[in-house]
Amino acid sequence: MLLGVSSDPVRSNAIAIGFGSNTGDRLNSVIGAVDVKYLIIHQPSPPTVGAMFRDRKNNYSVKLTALCDSALRFTYIKVGRTHDAAAFRSSDIASKIHRHPGSHFPDNTFMIGDSAYPLGPNLITPFPESQCVLDSCKRTFNRVHSLTKMAIERAFGVLLARWRFTSKYIYMLGQIKLTG
Repeated sequence: MLLGVSSDPVRSNAIAIGFGSNTGDRLNSVIGAVDVKYLIIHQPSPPTVGAMFRDRKNNYSVKLTALCDSALRFTYIKVGRTHDAAAFRSSDIASKIHRHPGSHFPDNTFMIGDSAYPLGPNLITPFPESQCVLDSCKRTFNRVHSLTKMAIERAFGVLLARWRFTSKYIYMLGQIKLTG
């Protein structure tokens, strides 16, 4: 079994039921939510290496790319320093999913991610805001997508509450090698 997306149809269906809702406020058939959390780090040394760890807010950080299930359990984690979509594309899970999508997404199931990720047959992203201005169906889809994707946000919240050091500077001794 690929860690991240279960190839067992029974487990996948149980996760999809956990994500889904019969009230219409959640997407059905979702078996994972993917997102990135920035973990702020102390400036790496030497300073020339530190520039590789600057994020869009000019902090030093590493990115935790994670996939969670409907019970807020992380099923895949990768630490890196690239953009969300690039980090996902270079992950083990993405390469295995692209090679054998049918074995990881039984019964037309899929993952969800935010607009930083590329739309694909098994990765559903929201519509761009520019397309939603005049289309109430797309706005409704984006709202439902966002409500469903909150599982990964809550999972990160649980992680930060449990491991409080992740919400402060993380000190890294010496130079470490981070791929992705």
